[in-house]
Amino acid sequence: MSTITRTRIAGGERVKNHFEEIAGFYGFKKIPAPVVQKTDAAKARKICGDDFRQPKGDARLTPTEITALFEYYDTHLYTRERAPAMVFYSAKAEDKTRGNHERMALHFMGCEKSVSEAIIIKTACEILRENNNQNLFVDISSIGDRENFSRFIKEFISYYKKKLDGLSSLCRQNLKHDPLALCRCAANKCREIHEKAPDPVSFLSENSRRHLTEVLEFLESDNIPYRLNSSPLSDKCLSTSTVFEIRSIDEIDEEPGKILAAGCRYNGFAKKLGFRKDVPSVGIALLYDKCKSEKKLKSKDPMVYFIQLGFEAKLKSLKILETLRKAKIPVCQSLSRDKLSVQLSAAENQQIPYALILGQKEAMEESVILRNMMNHSQETIKINILPDCLKKLKV
Repeated sequence: MSTITRTRIAGGERVKNHFEEIAGFYGFKKIPAPVVQKTDAAKARKICGDDFRQPKGDARLTPTEITALFEYYDTHLYTRERAPAMVFYSAKAEDKTRGNHERMALHFMGCEKSVSEAIIIKTACEILRENNNQNLFVDISSIGDRENFSRFIKEFISYYKKKLDGLSSLCRQNLKHDPLALCRCAANKCREIHEKAPDPVSFLSENSRRHLTEVLEFLESDNIPYRLNSSPLSDKCLSTSTVFEIRSIDEIDEEPGKILAAGCRYNGFAKKLGFRKDVPSVGIALLYDKCKSEKKLKSKDPMVYFIQLGFEAKLKSLKILETLRKAKIPVCQSLSRDKLSVQLSAAENQQIPYALILGQKEAMEESVILRNMMNHSQETIKINILPDCLKKLKV
């Protein structure tokens, strides 16, 4: 899927502030915030059973929210081609202590590739940075598939049952009703026990481990600090595979600060709702200060389509896109696509005059190919001078 960056994103709701414009630049289309009906809550409870939880705080996705989102997807976003859908929505934060904050949720639906997590995390980080949140890092882990998780949770519970005497009263209670809540315990009494607890990554299958490794490679390539940490494990009803949180490091004591955003992959949820085929998806929720978002927006149609070929090229793509965003050069892209022909066809269909092509060779040489889509002439340009070259073409 490719999306045009403009004040009204093609086919979507009107973008109303600078932070939403950042989401639009990375390819997300604005949709109305899903309205949770009683039927959605009932479906979510039926699917989750005893594992049903409504996470506290606005910076988390909930099973009822995802249920309502899939209702919207089925009506408005589903295509026979099963093209990936990148969407976001904003609403006033429900937590009244948050003052003038708004809540945004980003979703990449219909894509099981690791690049979808990378785009979600990258976009959220840039929005948070623009909101004066610096020193960001990502807590990330993976629970793998159902078999991986079953083996992990069995060992996890068995371990803690042997350590009951050393746990706080709250942790002993959580072990009975919500074992994964122990991953979030900050009590000094339990710290040493938690540090030696089974790690879900150790139970991953080869495919799940490869997927997590690719996500980490994207973060490293884009210089986003991260740590493997079990704290994002919170909702086994909704979460599958990758789980993550974005925090900031407190500059005074250099300790992790509050959670600014939290997300997860929720593969399999669509089939539980009755879809004939699964819709592998990943999403994140975050909060931003509305007062800091009101920048004047300028609508400008993109004149450039960014094309990438191969995993090494994908790794460098996000950094190049961010360079172009800061240079105020709107770009179309479809990072979830792999084939050159598909991406070129998308550029031609949208009548975009220039294409930037980043292949394996170019990624190694820190360059891109600039192709004129009208006469098919092309030249190789170094990435460090790319914004200046594009501005000379008045793109």
